Parts: sequence; structure tokens; C-alpha cells
Amino acid sequence: NIYCLYVWYDLAENRELKHKVELMKQQNELTHQYYEDMENNYNRSRRIIHDIRNHLNMLEQSAKTDNTDYFEDVHGMLNSLGLKFYSDNRMLNMILNDKLKKLEPGQAECNMGGISLDFLTDMDVTTIFANLLDNAIEAGENKKNFWLKLRGEQIQDFTVVKIWNPSSEMYAPGRSGKQGHEGIGLENVRHTVEKYHGALNIETKDGIFSVTAVFPGE
Repeated sequence: NIYCLYVWYDLAENRELKHKVELMKQQNELTHQYYEDMENNYNRSRRIIHDIRNHLNMLEQSAKTDNTDYFEDVHGMLNSLGLKFYSDNRMLNMILNDKLKKLEPGQAECNMGGISLDFLTDMDVTTIFANLLDNAIEAGENKKNFWLKLRGEQIQDFTVVKIWNPSSEMYAPGRSGKQGHEGIGLENVRHTVEKYHGALNIETKDGIFSVTAVFPGE
């Protein structure tokens, strides 16, 4: 009986682990596919940017004839792109453009220009930053005076990335304060960071939730 009980618990634990791994795999694949589609949209918008010199020439001619309609059309076209340069990393730049547009102007402070993330695969960049930004932005839904900060620094041989925001939720590994979530997002991030022999520190202090990822040099 004891042996059967042991086998049952072992099988149950394996099923739970397998389920968790499958969820992580599905989340990675779906999220990465989403940003591949987003990159295709970005490439299409580059064709507009490529023709901007011709548009500027037409603007000059329109100014001579007091035709403001063409200027307004081009201005609206550029605003519709809504693309900002946050990072040298192509995938991270797309993620930041997609996620931070959900916040009001001035709510997000992003400084990722001082580091290189070329050692990360596109899949892992997506896993780390999409999860962290989703969690932070969800924490600020319907809350006044919400802010979010994201910073990357090169400290000697270490690449350090930190994201922090106000939050009243307490962090518990493997658990989520959001209804309907299984709490694997941050653990997925931790698993990905550790693939590169890095470390993830998660802390809630004085109403501020912060996540710091540290990657050692080669």
C-alpha cells in the first residue's frame, strides 16, 4: 500500500510538472508568433518611411500653394505608425513599442540604450520582457498615478535589467494574484534567465514591486 501510494504521488507530481512545462512551451510559441507577425507589420511600415523624402518634397510644394491638406495627411500617416526607438535589440524594440503604448504618455520611463542583449535569442527576449511588462501593466489597470520604469545597465562584466512599478500585491513563487492565472509567468522568466547562468531577484518593498535580472558576461 505504501509503495502504491508513493507511485501515485510520483505520477501526480510528474503530471503537474509536465502540464507546467507544456504551458510554458505554448506561451513561448504563441507569444513569439505574435511578435513575428508584428515584425511583418513593422516591415510594411518601413516602406512608408522609405518614401518619406518624396512626401517631404510634396510638402514643400504644398507650402508654396498654401495647400495644407497634404501636410495633414502625411502628419496623420506618421502618427499612425507610432514607433519609437527604445533599444538596439530589434525584438525588444518591437515588444516595448507594443506594450508601452497601452500606458498614458509620461507613465513609462524606459532607458535600455546602454546595454546589448545580443546574447539572448528572440524567443528568450520575448519570454522575459513580454511577461514582465504584461505583469507590470496589468498591475496598473484602472489605477491613478501609476508609473513604470525599465532600465538596463552594464556593470563591469554584468548586464543588469530592472523593471519596477507600484503594486499592493505580495509575490509568492508559483502563485498569481490574478484570477484565472496559474502564476507561471515569473517562473517562466526565472527559468529563461537561469539558462544564461543569470539570476532573477523579485522583491516587494514599501509598495514597490521590482524585478531585477542579472546576466554574467561570457
